[in-house]
This record gives sequence, C-alpha cells and structure tokens, in this order.
Amino acid sequence: MFAALMATAVVGNAVVMWIIYRHKVMHHGFNYFLFNMAFADLLIAVFNVGTSWTFNLYHDWWYGDLCILTSFFGIAPTTVSVFSMMALSWDRCQAVVQPLRKRPLSRRRSLIAIAIIWTISTATALPFAFAATVSILGISKPSCESFCDSHAESVRASRCNSKRLEEFLVHVV
Repeated sequence: MFAALMATAVVGNAVVMWIIYRHKVMHHGFNYFLFNMAFADLLIAVFNVGTSWTFNLYHDWWYGDLCILTSFFGIAPTTVSVFSMMALSWDRCQAVVQPLRKRPLSRRRSLIAIAIIWTISTATALPFAFAATVSILGISKPSCESFCDSHAESVRASRCNSKRLEEFLVHVV
C-alpha cells in the first residue's frame, strides 16, 4: 500500500509539475500555486513515505541522520501546502466579494507570495529538524524522533511548543 501511495504521489505530482512547466498557456499566478503544492507533495512522498513505510513495517530506523531531513520535510511542505491553499482561497474570495474589480494573480506577486510561504514554512519546520534525533528504544532498535515534549531541554521544548502553537493557529485560521 505504501509503495502504491508513493508511486502515485511521485508520478501524479511530477506530471502536474511537468504540464505546468511545459505549456506556456499554464504560466499564470493560480497555476504557480498549484505547481508549488505539487512540489511540496512530491517532497513529502520522496522524504517521508518510504521512511515511514519501512519504520512502520520493521519498527527500526535504518536511515541514520536522514532523521533530520524527514522531520523537516514532514512539516515544511505540509505548511507550504496549507499556506498556498490559504493564498488561493483569499484570491478566490476577493474575486467573489468584488467581482468587478480586476485582481489577477500576476506572475511577480505569485512568486513573491510563494517565496514568503517557503520562508515561513522553513522557519516553522527548522526547530523540529534541530530537535530530531535517532534514539535507541528499549529493545535496542533505533527510532527517529523529534523530541518536542516535556523530556526535551527547557529552551528547546519551549521553542518546539511555540512552533506547535503557531502551526496549530495558522491551520485553524
């Protein structure tokens, strides 16, 4: 099942990205956000689905320091997708509320918004990547954990908890 999920995610998102990239008629603001979300989903499929599959199947972390990347790519692309959907929703809302006012998502505005989205998403995910570590569980099998709980150092725990709160509030809004 994980293999089918990973194959579908990689192929499907790659096709969406290729179509938008290849056809000039698709080069407009709305589709840049779709490309951005497809790219973010592709990162999740590549960095998280395979590692999650093997860990869930064997209960053993085989990938060493890739733990840091999987922690980062578990959060950043998800946040990118959420922020991209928020930007598209805002644009569509404005089109409905003020239908006579021309508000195209220009190429420049879209790319600036995407850069801001990636910056905020990276800032949100970095504390979890820095907190990620490979730990040995009770039966001496390694596990990739992002220790953002009461067991973490107080400073690191407070940073992680503030990022969790920030991420929760952004997703709720």
